[in-house]
Formats: sequence, C-alpha cells, structure tokens
Amino acid sequence: SHFLWHDDVPGYDGEVVPSRRLTFCYYLHSEPKMFRGGELEFLDGTAIEPKNNRLVMVHPVQQHQVRRVECWSSHVLHGRWALMGWIHGDPPAGWLERLLKLRGVPASG
Repeated sequence: SHFLWHDDVPGYDGEVVPSRRLTFCYYLHSEPKMFRGGELEFLDGTAIEPKNNRLVMVHPVQQHQVRRVECWSSHVLHGRWALMGWIHGDPPAGWLERLLKLRGVPASG
C-alpha cells in the first residue's frame, strides 16, 4: 500500500487536531527484507527507508508521502509493517490560529 502527499494535522473526521505535537512511525519487518518501497518521503526529496526496528518522528505539519510497497511473498509476516500514531500535548498559545492560517482556513469571528 501507499499514501499520497499529506500532513497529519487533520484527524479521522477531517477536523484539525491542535494537540498533535509529534507523528511517529515504527517500522517492523522480517529479515531478510521481502519487499521494496515504503519509504517515507518529504517535499525536499529526503526519503527514509523502512528498516526493521526504526522509529521515525516528524512534526505533524510536515508534508510527506509513503511510496508504494511491492512485496515478493504472500506470507503475512514478509510485508512492511508500521505502527503509526501521535504524541499529544497542550499546544502553545495561538497554535490553532496559526495552523488554520497555514491550511488556508479563514479565521472565524
């Protein structure tokens, strides 16, 4: 599978989640690796290879995509596995307003 360009500011309902302080991705796969692809890529061209037992943390506002994965085996444990989530905390003063401005959402009022 893969993900096209996105950021992690919106929640599952599409609403901005200002308490998201960090996005994390923890990679797991069997050795030897039985797939290719799945790199986490950023707009500047940086790509982070999914390596077993690697933890990657990024700011939720950072635009990124996950490149398509091609697996050479049908065995479930031979794929690219990733635990994804967010670390939450109190946002700094004015953060929601800045997030909305970054996303092009007009100020309410």
